[in-house]
Amino acid sequence: IAPETLSAYALATEELTEMDVLALVIDSRKSDVSSERIDAAIKCLGDFVSCSESDYHSASSSTKLDIDDTSCPKLNGKQCELDCTEYLESQMEANETLIGNVYVNHKSALNRPKYQDMNKFRSGSGSDASLGIIFTTIERDNACSEFDGVVYTRESSGGDSEPCTAIIKEIWEAKVSLSPATLWDAVTKKCKSIRDLMEDEEAYLYHDGRQMPIRFGSGEKLVFGIYGQGVLSPENAIGQMISMAAAQALGDVDTGPCTVLKSLERGYIEVGRDKALNDLEVLRTQLCSVEEMFHISVAIGQGDS
Repeated sequence: IAPETLSAYALATEELTEMDVLALVIDSRKSDVSSERIDAAIKCLGDFVSCSESDYHSASSSTKLDIDDTSCPKLNGKQCELDCTEYLESQMEANETLIGNVYVNHKSALNRPKYQDMNKFRSGSGSDASLGIIFTTIERDNACSEFDGVVYTRESSGGDSEPCTAIIKEIWEAKVSLSPATLWDAVTKKCKSIRDLMEDEEAYLYHDGRQMPIRFGSGEKLVFGIYGQGVLSPENAIGQMISMAAAQALGDVDTGPCTVLKSLERGYIEVGRDKALNDLEVLRTQLCSVEEMFHISVAIGQGDS
């Protein structure tokens, strides 16, 4: 009816992207938020936009990650996991098996349609072929639900009808950069989840068509490894510690509301030097505590070693 409007109609009916939605949300707040904050929010948009599928497929062609490049965090994370797998493959012994991704689920998840046909998780069966799943009876309680690398050996019980046992020797976490925040996440979330699994006598690993009871360490400390593509610079690490302290101050049940009101009046959040130093000491204490149960191994990507 009106050919001259077809191009505008096509543009108006296109599906909104994530960037479009975030931009509309920011635009809707222009009436009650200062122009400086609006400008800052728009500049930050790029850090939160998801990567496209083509970005993922081209990730393997990248030889080195820039740990300061946050324009595509999902892509950086995916490449880091691939590098971690490659590193572990180069360190493995002949009798060891590596799983690139292992999900941790409660046994009640077996009732979900996704797990009705476990054959799709067998080797050579599509995109899920390299996955492993640990099923546990312990409630997850918002604990971690995935490990980036698991190295295990199989121990036969002797009988053909009896399932072999998976002896889990190493569990790895892949991080684009080693920093106070990533170390804190590893020792407070991942290690806690591992300790919970070690206490669950009914937990088992499903991998490559086998359902195997699991045991940890085989007489030695379990290796908990952290693979990093690089190390965050001291300057950025200090800034990160301050940001973590600020987030804790805002989230404190007792003092948080008062901190929020003061920060609104001042335009900034005040974080004392002693607070950041104390948090660093708490991180050291956590690492020492973890070392009592696990052998901690840290590997840095070859590009930055």
